[in-house]
Amino acid sequence: MRLICISAEAAEICWCLGAWDQVIGVTAFAPKHFPTKQIVSGFASGSVERILALSPDLVISFSDVQVKLVNQLICAGLNVFALSYFSLAGIAQAIALLGRLLGVPEKGDAHWLDHQGSYMATVAAQPVWELLGAKGVGPAQDYRTAKMPGVNVGLLDGELAWRQHDGGHTDAPNMKYFIAWVDRKIGYSPPS
Repeated sequence: MRLICISAEAAEICWCLGAWDQVIGVTAFAPKHFPTKQIVSGFASGSVERILALSPDLVISFSDVQVKLVNQLICAGLNVFALSYFSLAGIAQAIALLGRLLGVPEKGDAHWLDHQGSYMATVAAQPVWELLGAKGVGPAQDYRTAKMPGVNVGLLDGELAWRQHDGGHTDAPNMKYFIAWVDRKIGYSPPS
C-alpha cells in the first residue's frame, strides 16, 4: 500500500507500525530523524497536485485543521483516513485502527497491551481464588511458564476467567462473553 502522511502524527504512527517503507510522501513536519520522503504538505495546506502525482492508495491526516485539504483530496478521488484524538486512549485507538488498516493489527496493539503479562497475572492469582473456594481458569501451573491460550479462546468456566480477543484495543468483542459469564455466575437466565 502506498501511503502519504500529511501530519507528523500519522508519520510517527506509520514509523512505529513498521510501515515507513510504504510511505511515499509526508508533511514538512514529519520527524527529521526518519528516512527522507517527498514533502507534499505543511500542516493545514498541501499540494493536491504533488499528492496526486505520487498515486497514493491512502492519505492519512490528523485534525480538523486539515479539513480543507482533506476535502480537496477526497474530491480528487483519493482515499483519506483521518485521525482525530485528544487523549492517551484516543492515541491507542488510532494506533490500533491504523495497524488493522495496514494489515498489522498485532503491531498496533503491541505498543499498548501485554497479553502474556495479563495471562500470567491471572494464573498467579488462581491459587488465592482456589484457597477461597472458587474455581480458577484451569489446572494449577507456574505463572512464569504458563502458556497463554490462543486468540478468541476463553477460559470462562470458573469464578476467575480470562479471554483475549482479536479486533484491537477495545473491550467490545469480549462483552457478549463477559455478560454470559456473569449471567451464569449470578444464576440469571435472559428472557427468550
